[in-house]
Amino acid sequence: MPIAMSENELRTAIDADQIFALYQPQVDVTSRRVVAGEVLARWQHPDVGVVSPLEFIPLAERTALIDDIGIRMLQAGWQAAQRWNTPDIHVGVAVNVSPVQLSSARLDAAVAMLVEHTDLPADTLTLEITESHRILDVPGVAARLESLRGLGVGVSIDDFGVGYSSMERVEELPISEIKIDISMVQDDTDAGYAAFMEIAEYAHANALRLVAEGVETPEQLERVELLRCDRAQGWLFGEPLDDAAFERAVRPGPLRGLDQD
Repeated sequence: MPIAMSENELRTAIDADQIFALYQPQVDVTSRRVVAGEVLARWQHPDVGVVSPLEFIPLAERTALIDDIGIRMLQAGWQAAQRWNTPDIHVGVAVNVSPVQLSSARLDAAVAMLVEHTDLPADTLTLEITESHRILDVPGVAARLESLRGLGVGVSIDDFGVGYSSMERVEELPISEIKIDISMVQDDTDAGYAAFMEIAEYAHANALRLVAEGVETPEQLERVELLRCDRAQGWLFGEPLDDAAFERAVRPGPLRGLDQD
């Protein structure tokens, strides 16, 4: 049930560390091993319990609070990745970035600080551009993303196939990954498969990593594999995990429920 909230209430939640991170596993489609985690923001509301980001991120995007939440999730994800990674295991972390954040220099500074002051390889981090708002200053955003790519981090177009994302947008921005929206992954019609295949072929031809989100059934995983997606995530591989549970999931051995018989 939607809850009413104010900017002041959300600001208080941020200051009180009520916004926390969970991690959605991304698996390598070939090996079925966890290779990255997407940071998902949640709000531990004192009265109603855990609040979905669908409830509070739109409010944050209408205010300056999206910068505060975004940077906190960036820091949480990077700190978690430092714990997950070992000399033998490399695990990436994907952090959602609103187009609103790309209008300020705070994101650039925060990413540079993390990358330059830790031993993790910069390509551990992928910034997922969520096109919940249309990118108005495309050249300016492209220049900012080019600077971030120069640090070595990845840039992904999230929820590709819906909203404002398009092949034209992919060609305008310096990206390293396309993340296919759940609606396309779960569309089992011939037209849906053809659209998915067209995007997959484009990604392969342009050396872009291809990630399928919303994989919930073995049949969807089979389709994702046939289209040579690099990574997949979704409820088939488990629910979003806290830091400690995710760390256990990245240890050697297939993730639960993914035995290849």
